[in-house]
Amino acid sequence: MKRLILFLAANLIAIPGYSTPVSIEVKNVRKGKGPVMVSVFAKRATWDASNSPAPDMVLKTSDIQQSTATINADLPPGDYAFFLFDDLNGNKVLEKTALGFPDEPYAFSNNFQLGYAKPEWDQIKFKVRDTQVKQSVTLTNP
Repeated sequence: MKRLILFLAANLIAIPGYSTPVSIEVKNVRKGKGPVMVSVFAKRATWDASNSPAPDMVLKTSDIQQSTATINADLPPGDYAFFLFDDLNGNKVLEKTALGFPDEPYAFSNNFQLGYAKPEWDQIKFKVRDTQVKQSVTLTNP
């Protein structure tokens, strides 16, 4: 039994954790208006939690001086989704209309186009495995 435990412990320690480069190209950015804020979701349960789910990770660019921005991250293998917005007023909060729709330029992973309800996880998730992942989205102006 001791040998089995030592074997398992040695092999678990020897397995290195790794991550995969993920690149998100964002088109239609308003130059010099503020950062692009990216909410990354790593679990269906996190995305499904509410109409305003709390992300597993937040990425932020500096103020963009071009109409296209690229955001890079290293993520471990798994399924992910993101929602991003061009923070025009720089307050790090998505401005919403009275009906709860985005009032600043926004995009979802897989370049999903918003309808009348929050998208389902399966519509916006993408897989991260052992090769670089590239997503390209175009901001929707409200």
